Parts: sequence; structure tokens; C-alpha cells
Amino acid sequence: MHEEKSQLMTRDWNRKLDELTHKILEQNDSTSQAVIRLWKQCPKLHEQVVRSGTGLPLLKLWGLSRNIDDNTGTEIVASPILEMLGALTNFPLQPPVLHAGIQHTYGYLFSLIDTPYGRKRDRWVQSYLEKSLGLKRPTFSPVVSDGTLLLNLTYFLGRVLFRGRPAEISCLRRNRRFVDSELLKLNFRRLKCHRITEELGNGPDRIRIVIDILSLSNSQLPNPSNTENLDGLLIYGIEEVPSKRLSLITTFPVSKETIEELLNQPCGHRVEVQLKYNAFANNIPREPLLGTRTIQLS
Repeated sequence: MHEEKSQLMTRDWNRKLDELTHKILEQNDSTSQAVIRLWKQCPKLHEQVVRSGTGLPLLKLWGLSRNIDDNTGTEIVASPILEMLGALTNFPLQPPVLHAGIQHTYGYLFSLIDTPYGRKRDRWVQSYLEKSLGLKRPTFSPVVSDGTLLLNLTYFLGRVLFRGRPAEISCLRRNRRFVDSELLKLNFRRLKCHRITEELGNGPDRIRIVIDILSLSNSQLPNPSNTENLDGLLIYGIEEVPSKRLSLITTFPVSKETIEELLNQPCGHRVEVQLKYNAFANNIPREPLLGTRTIQLS
């Protein structure tokens, strides 16, 4: 019964978000008209997007993302939607480079593109994380009962990606009032996580890519196309080597096969390294470059 209810909620969100996005685009809504339409049709979602904009210290922990999908080469989120989200969060979103956190949460909810891995919003409407972490209420969903999708996600991902970095962990702890109290009960030290670290670029443009692969407790979570099981969560971050600033970029569930492929990549110096998952870094091209890679197993 619980699974049927979950699937129904997923279908409802897909229908509601598709209808709303199409209306905004087909009616050529201005930014203010789009904001009003969202408020009328999804008032709770409207409220939570606005509330996300108040958590500025947490928003600053995110890096930058492109609005072009690396797999399909198509625009991910339409400009009118980005303008609406920018107005609601008071955080302007001006393509081609966007705030990665807003883009990969609320932007993805309103994305209409299909990818080889399903819809962009699947990760937020199918409750992957809540189920695998044993959380008892929606925490990383379009509308949550405590915190917001974006701020809850920032805290959770940050506690994983920023481990061993006192300044970032301190920022997360100081801003716990913005997130669901259930997240504060998680024992992050017990989470099993592999880390892949890659470096590329030169001088002031040198970056370090940090990829954490978090094991999920429930290996039977179906992916959007139901062709394989999901066994982990990939967390992608980029560090600017000269400034040592590490930023969150994106996250998504991955299968056992994908995890094995990532962990069996060649390591060492002068291996091919590539900026992925729509991430943006100054003067770093999209094609593979020679760089370094290390893999640390948990």
C-alpha cells in the first residue's frame, strides 16, 4: 500500500509540474505572472522556493552549473523558469552559468527534457534518499514538512562531501535551523563512502574534482526506467585548487554497474580526466584532458 501511495504521488507531481511548466511557456508568462501562477497552482512549493532563498550561508556552499545537458546537448531548464526561480530565491539565474544548487533541485523539477536516465526531476519525486536512509517523512521532495528540498539537500550532501573540512562543517552546523531536524539525527560517520579525486588544469585554473559514492542501504530502489537497481548516491564537487574552495555541484543515484565502472578507472598521473554532469569551471573545456586520479575505497 505504501509503495502504491508513493507511486501515485510521483505521478501526481509529474502531471502537476508538467502542466504548470507548459502553461508558463505557452502563455509567455512574464516573471511576475509565472510567480503568481506557481503560487496559485502549487502554493506550498512556491513557499518553499522562497524560503530556500533565506538560507544564504548554505546557498554559498554550491558552485556553478551549465544549463546544457551533457548527454543530450539540449537546454535543461527554460529561461522563463529560471527567471521565476531567480525572483523567488532573490538569487538571479542568468544562463549560461547558474547556481548549481537551485538548478539541480527546483530547476530540475520544472525541466521537460528526457535523458537516457529518465527525467531530471525523478530523483526528487521518487523519494530515493528518504527510503534508503530510513527517514520517516519527505525530506528531499518538492514539498517537505521541515526545511526545504534545497536546504535539506545542502546539509546532507555537505556533511558527506565536506568531511575533514572544519570551516564548511562549522557553516553547516551554524545553519541547522534551516534544515529538517531528522537530518540532525543521522550518524554520518557510519555512512560508507568511496572517494574519487581528480585534478586537471593549470595555474590559477587548476581544479580538483571530488566524487563521493555513498552506499545506499536499500539495493532494491528501482531507477526511472526500471532496468537496473540503484545501489549508491553519487555526490559531485569541485575545488578551486588555488583558493582551496570546495563547492557542491550535483548528486544523483547510481547503479552497482556504474559504481564498479567508476571505481575501476585508471589511476595515477597523465590519465584522461573530464569535467562532467553539467559542472562549470573557468577555462576548463568539456573534452577529456590529461590529469591525475586517485581512488580511496571506504
